[in-house]
Amino acid sequence: MRTTRWTRTAAAAAAAALTLTACSGGDDETGTSEGPVELRMVTWTPNEAHLAILNEIADEFVAAHPDEVSSVAIETTPAGENYRTVVTTQISGGDAPDVGWLSEVDALDFIDLDGLVDLGPTVRDDEAYAFDDLTPSAMELWSDGDAVYGIPFSTSPAGVFYNADMFAAAGLPTPDQMLADGTWTWENLAVAAKAISDSQQVAGFYIAPYLNFDQNWQFLSHVTYAYGGAPWNEDGTECTFDDAGNVDALTLLHDMIYTDGSYPTPGEVVDFAAGNAAMVDTFISMANTLESAPFQWGLVPLPSGPETSDGQTAVIGQSAVVAFAEGDHPDLAAEFVAFMTNEENSRKLSEFFPSIRTPLIDVDTLAAANPVLTPEQLQSVVVDGITHGRLAPTHAGMGDIQTEGRIGLESLWQPDADVQTALTGVCDRIGPLLAE
Repeated sequence: MRTTRWTRTAAAAAAAALTLTACSGGDDETGTSEGPVELRMVTWTPNEAHLAILNEIADEFVAAHPDEVSSVAIETTPAGENYRTVVTTQISGGDAPDVGWLSEVDALDFIDLDGLVDLGPTVRDDEAYAFDDLTPSAMELWSDGDAVYGIPFSTSPAGVFYNADMFAAAGLPTPDQMLADGTWTWENLAVAAKAISDSQQVAGFYIAPYLNFDQNWQFLSHVTYAYGGAPWNEDGTECTFDDAGNVDALTLLHDMIYTDGSYPTPGEVVDFAAGNAAMVDTFISMANTLESAPFQWGLVPLPSGPETSDGQTAVIGQSAVVAFAEGDHPDLAAEFVAFMTNEENSRKLSEFFPSIRTPLIDVDTLAAANPVLTPEQLQSVVVDGITHGRLAPTHAGMGDIQTEGRIGLESLWQPDADVQTALTGVCDRIGPLLAE
């Protein structure tokens, strides 16, 4: 089993709680002699439409299990509070939820601390669940042999939205045109961004919603992967942040910020939907804000780079439904996760969240949930992205690694920074954590 640490705050207490749970186990998993039980599910969404679907699924589960479950309480993280902190605090306080959402960033920490129920016996042994419909590449992070620790409910590829009117005004080929003729590369994105920024006094390009990408530096992988860069080696034991691929990719971004002036400086506020940027690298949910945009726009996959493999450039963000091992009713929790992620309910959730079920990864299904996107956009960005995309980097102990990496990258986001030296400094900070 992989070794890990959690962040140095609530994590230590949560680890202690997990250790105690591992010794004692959960309570009665199938209801008690006193009657059916209440399950608790935690999420981070405040969206009323999301919550309505979650509550609908919960009510249907209760109706199907009246002798075992009296209700499923759906709780959302209060505004301004960190979801991870809320969950780990509940664990350490002996009030662990039964079910919850978990992002890819936190997956390895919970798995390595035996904090998640193995869903394998529940989902693999049920033919009606159709486990084989789950895209294997999208399940890789959440599986270990036959064990299954989460079912992704949202797997969203990143793409580049562009303002077609700005490209027309600059007399430049659009990203769609560059994609068609094989010239859609990060270098050509940078050239177009500078030309539009210089001529129209707007931001040429930025990564969102992580505008201050030093705060969420794993999303630099949208660029570094195309250059063969990664923050650590394949088994995660050595820092490779200062390898040539990362240096080349981050030199391109650094030059866009401090030489070309086409990428906003950290802290500068830019909003593509408001018409003050030519391009934005973000997830497809951006399309929901563009239905009434006062400009023509397009969407293409991430650009290619010198180390792009077989034309595949997609980087995906992912969140899964999990059952917490320290909850009181782990077997019922596993059944609820399976129920929530079966094909019928995955279809409901796909109204908002791209599914990893192969029958739902098709243009017609996705078009119903994303009517503002064209079939071509859905195929090239979403279908191909889910099928072939790579997750942004994650590692056991990611909280501490993120913090140390962020501190190390502070020296990079300076006008006169030496990129190689700055990235060597990042390795000096995160290297010891990788070796633990």
